[in-house]
Amino acid sequence: MIITKTPFRFSIFGGGCDYPVWYNRNDSSVLTSAIDFYCYLIVRELGSFFIDHKSTASYSIIEKVSDNKQFKHPSIRECLRHLEFLEKRVSIMHVGDLPARSGIGSSSSFTVGLLKALLSLKNQNISKYKLANMACHVEQKLIGESVGVQDQFAASYGGLIELSLSSKSIKAKKLNLSKEFIKQFENHIMLGFTGLIRNSNDYSSNLTKKIDKNVLDSYLEEINQISKIGIEAFKKEVDIYEIAKLIDKIWSLKIRLDKKSTSDVFQDLYLIAKKNGAIGGKLMGAGGGGFFYLIANPKFHERIKQSLNSIEVWVPFKFASNGSKILHNSLMVRK
Repeated sequence: MIITKTPFRFSIFGGGCDYPVWYNRNDSSVLTSAIDFYCYLIVRELGSFFIDHKSTASYSIIEKVSDNKQFKHPSIRECLRHLEFLEKRVSIMHVGDLPARSGIGSSSSFTVGLLKALLSLKNQNISKYKLANMACHVEQKLIGESVGVQDQFAASYGGLIELSLSSKSIKAKKLNLSKEFIKQFENHIMLGFTGLIRNSNDYSSNLTKKIDKNVLDSYLEEINQISKIGIEAFKKEVDIYEIAKLIDKIWSLKIRLDKKSTSDVFQDLYLIAKKNGAIGGKLMGAGGGGFFYLIANPKFHERIKQSLNSIEVWVPFKFASNGSKILHNSLMVRK
């Protein structure tokens, strides 16, 4: 039995610039990170005494199949295919600290964690870099989803990761920042949940089509330039206010980039929050709902929460320093 623990993603700079359709034509920089909330997967091989099914998976529903190609969950089906588990009998169980389809990269965390578990079942180790790339391959090529690359690297690496993207390569580097700066940034973050659940692939697909047609070049070029400035600001550990203003500028661009990804509900919330002390913020993920974050001096947090009385869920924020890891590894299988 293998148990993996994989963090969710917290996007900071460069959202939209991590799609291959963009960075294969334009060298780009992205700053992504992982938060201290996780996807857990329990994976084990099944004995032959289950006669009514070959394999099973439990997530938001329960699947029992006689052929592993029959799994409806695309990541489960394609991870098993990619790692040559189609002939094996397996049981996969998933639980998460936060709701799926809410802008935290939960699908990629699931894929990263499942790949790591399956490789461990085969007694194979894999580097963080190769694990992230493998997850990108499964999601982009095998499943055919319109996804970027930051979610997979955040889930695999943990911490704050600078991604340098081009047609030639993807380079990932964890930022080495002081504990004091990290703590200060954490204290300024307000992580809220709108309660809206959506399929991010719908938004991403629409976005990548526009990128492919060069419709969004001017916006993404500006976002990329702000991202580079923002990454340097983090490295220099500048005042949180300066970083928040850059994130606010990117949010303004994102509204113009794709109005469908920025619901009127959140735009109204954001304006109210800024009037009550927030400096910057954004919807997480592709947009349309789910989690959002605001950056504000801690002394204004309670006032902002009171002004946003429609938001019932505020989640304590902390970065996850580690990426996907094995919590338990016991390969004793009863035949």
